Amino acid sequence: MYSKLKRLANDTAIYGTFNIFGRFLSFLLTPFYTNLLKQSDFGNVVYVFSIVAFVNILSGLSLDTAFFRFYQKGDSEKEKQVFSTTFLLVLASSVAIALLFFLASNFYSQSEPSLSSMFKYAAFLPLLDSLILIPYCYLRAERKLIQFSLTRVTVIALTVGLTIYLLKYTGIGVNSVFIANIIGSTIGIILLIPVILRNLNFSFDKDLTSELLKFSVPIIPASLSVILLQLGDQILLKNMVSSADLALYSANYKLAIPMMLFVTMFDYAWKPYYMNHLNEPDANVFFARVMTYFVFVCTFVFLVCVFLMKYLVAVKFFGVNFYNPIYWSSLELVVPFVLIGYFFNGVYNNLGLGLNLVKKTKYFSIAAGIAAIVNFGSNFLLIPIYGFKAAAWSTAWSYLVSAAVLYYFARKVYTINYEFGRIAKLIIATGVIYTIKVFAESYFQSILLPIGLILFYPVLLLVLGFFSKTEITKFKQIIRI
Repeated sequence: MYSKLKRLANDTAIYGTFNIFGRFLSFLLTPFYTNLLKQSDFGNVVYVFSIVAFVNILSGLSLDTAFFRFYQKGDSEKEKQVFSTTFLLVLASSVAIALLFFLASNFYSQSEPSLSSMFKYAAFLPLLDSLILIPYCYLRAERKLIQFSLTRVTVIALTVGLTIYLLKYTGIGVNSVFIANIIGSTIGIILLIPVILRNLNFSFDKDLTSELLKFSVPIIPASLSVILLQLGDQILLKNMVSSADLALYSANYKLAIPMMLFVTMFDYAWKPYYMNHLNEPDANVFFARVMTYFVFVCTFVFLVCVFLMKYLVAVKFFGVNFYNPIYWSSLELVVPFVLIGYFFNGVYNNLGLGLNLVKKTKYFSIAAGIAAIVNFGSNFLLIPIYGFKAAAWSTAWSYLVSAAVLYYFARKVYTINYEFGRIAKLIIATGVIYTIKVFAESYFQSILLPIGLILFYPVLLLVLGFFSKTEITKFKQIIRI
């Protein structure tokens, strides 16, 4: 088991190294937005990208997940068949949807001309993003991790660099954000042309198409519901409060990036990995142990972010605050709840393992749909009363609902005996550490307090008996190395 865990950890580390770097580059745009854009313009940028995320789901038809399910590594004819059919399906849908998106931008032409202009530029993004979706899936399926990661990081770096340059030095204004993204995505397609040409045979297998769509179409409502969970609050804040409040909320939302990065990079490595181990005799035990270790890392990330983020955002570079101080006041109102939301999103992804294996993808739609309704309903009711902090609350409990509902269905079709006792110890230890911090910080205002509590966390777990003797032995061996 430990050899398989090591390989998964290695894949996660490779994805993680590049993914963290790429996401961090993207995250660096937020300080530029907070310092170079008006709050209303920043809010509109967030709003447009939220809409783009919804459109991307429709353009991709959730065929990325179907690709992994039907791609048969080692069978070159089947590989090209799956690649070509999924690629051509995505191309056809993305062209049609991009055109509709562009025409829909006229809706804002009278009320908010600047927003209409943003939407016109943004209409090209779903098309460009869809063209690289299947080539990226191919690289992941073939475990060409370095090529996949380098390509993504290159595109992100170019996009970030262009955005900063265009914003600071050209006078183009807020549309610089979308122009830079169009150029970056185009370069990504160019970099992946060899992959596309090598695997595309322009054949359209009707039977395979039917199977792919039968698998992927039920996932689309789930994917839309997941995006609604992630971004629905931002759309409501724009329309129910103001673009300025949306900017305030979004700037602090992005500070939960460490949890999002870990959940994302783990999912990148885990999804293609578990498919290769489902028939092994110890698969059930292995899958359960992975969940336990996943929760362990997430609780640690939570404590680090909640305890240290206020010190990080106050750092100055060349006399300029990393974050504009007007955004600081809402940090503790948003970040902890978003971190919890990302955590339960990761749990949701893990729980979906069994449903993917037995092709019961309809339950994703049910779980995510129920959670989306909870999210939308609570936001709709509470935002007018409590403002953007209600959106943060809704994020946390909606993701919890999605994980709980998915677990209810998943255990019926593919039983995994999760280590709930050990997971409970992780939650208890995290709660104890957080409670100590809340009461102690009013008496001891120093960064030494949060650092000390973070270091005390594994000690408390040891006292609670979380670690097994085997794990302690393995840890000692790692230290000696």
